[in-house]
Amino acid sequence: MAHLIQPRPLNLRKTVLVGGVVLLAIALSYCPRDSGSSALVWRGGTMGTAYSVKAAHSDISEDTYGEISREIDAYLTEINRQMSTYIPDSEINAFNRSESGLTLSTSFVFVVRAALDLAAATGGAFDPTVAPLVDAWGFGPDGKRLEPGDAELNGIMRRVGFSHIRVVSDVEIGKDMAEVSLDLNAIAKGYAVDGIAGILSSHGLSNHLVEIGGEVRVHGSNSKGSAWTLGIDAPIENSIPGQSLWGFVQLSNAALATSGGYRNLYKDNTGAVRAHIIDPRTGQPADHSVASVSVMARTCFEADAMATALYVMGAGEGLEWVESKSGVEALFIVRRPDGSMQEVPSSGFVASGLYRRFK
Repeated sequence: MAHLIQPRPLNLRKTVLVGGVVLLAIALSYCPRDSGSSALVWRGGTMGTAYSVKAAHSDISEDTYGEISREIDAYLTEINRQMSTYIPDSEINAFNRSESGLTLSTSFVFVVRAALDLAAATGGAFDPTVAPLVDAWGFGPDGKRLEPGDAELNGIMRRVGFSHIRVVSDVEIGKDMAEVSLDLNAIAKGYAVDGIAGILSSHGLSNHLVEIGGEVRVHGSNSKGSAWTLGIDAPIENSIPGQSLWGFVQLSNAALATSGGYRNLYKDNTGAVRAHIIDPRTGQPADHSVASVSVMARTCFEADAMATALYVMGAGEGLEWVESKSGVEALFIVRRPDGSMQEVPSSGFVASGLYRRFK
């Protein structure tokens, strides 16, 4: 029988991108071995949330287990040093304070390049320069809610737009005005998941699952020799991850990520609900009937970023975009006018046979 993760207490304001993906095939513990199987587990905290790693069909020494633990922790520490807006001296904050650009780590530049490519491909529905808008609506590091009026918003929008950023080289990024700033929260967790998966593969652990805050990548099979089973949360406002599940997918060599506006939100002074996912094209929190969108893709950094872009697009525009792409599938969960929920999947999400909905 599959086991649900027992979620740790989370800071839901800081856990901006906790996805709706819940692991059904892993019971976390503080010991190296998963209860009832020979699988190895690693867990810890990062990026304002928790990570969990599982390697099945594995028989390694205690020293190798410790070496992998140190590599994972060092890798996550480095990703935070580069991409966290919550660390004052991070690379991203140094770039944001710079006048015209900066020399940066190759991995940081890789992520920015990928973010710019997706921004262009989505017509700006995804945009790594969204940081001033995230701050203005109260979802940035300081948590101050400005709820900008039209005049303020117009001023902010002048420094938002991916065309303000250019990749100069593999180690340098430039910008055309000092006020332009980056926010990589919608892609950094997925990138970190892929990196940890690479660490496991480098040690010959080819059957593994890596998860950070609900963004997941799997390879090979679980300890029973079957595809990994991942649950998708029902998008219930302020619910705890894993509290109520909508459905599940079974994956072997793929990633799954979910974006939704049902956890990190507040009501403004007019009573309108404001969720943390901002539409960079309008400067407003995304406002439509989509409750959540889950994306299956080859890598987790793609799934992570695409989930945000598709949430911003909405089911109509988003579904059309997904159908034009190979190797990408999506499941939109949409609110009906009566408050009930309806799923709107891409053609391959259900046809693949990987997905089942809970009744």
